Amino acid sequence: MAKAKKQKSEGQESDRVKRVKFTRDLVCSLSRDEVAKYAEDLAQLIDREATTTSEFDSIKKTWKGKLDDIKREILATSTKVREHKEIRLVKCQKELDFDAGEVRSVRLDSMETIATRPMSAAERQKELDFDGNLEDEFDEADGSEAAE
Repeated sequence: MAKAKKQKSEGQESDRVKRVKFTRDLVCSLSRDEVAKYAEDLAQLIDREATTTSEFDSIKKTWKGKLDDIKREILATSTKVREHKEIRLVKCQKELDFDAGEVRSVRLDSMETIATRPMSAAERQKELDFDGNLEDEFDEADGSEAAE
């Protein structure tokens, strides 16, 4: 009869012990093959991290440049709004006033004089009227001398 009790307790649950199966995360030792596999996985992860970091830095630099451009544009536009003016390329002309002995810079959009300065010695020299025919010029000069 003792034998029957022993078999009953090994093969079946007794009334005094109830067994319920479950899973739980516990520390387990790795085999050499598992360590080698994880080492290979780790090397690939390190390579992926380096590549991704490099790509991220490049993208970050590109986006930082875009943000810097936007900030410069915001600053320039806010200055225009605040000051109610901006710098533009405007057509102008230089006027050499020989009677007054000065050079004026004039805006052609508003005809406003934007700068005035004294003429330099080189600017005081007027251009000669010359049509390109030297023979006529010398003939006239010779004729005028002969007439005297």
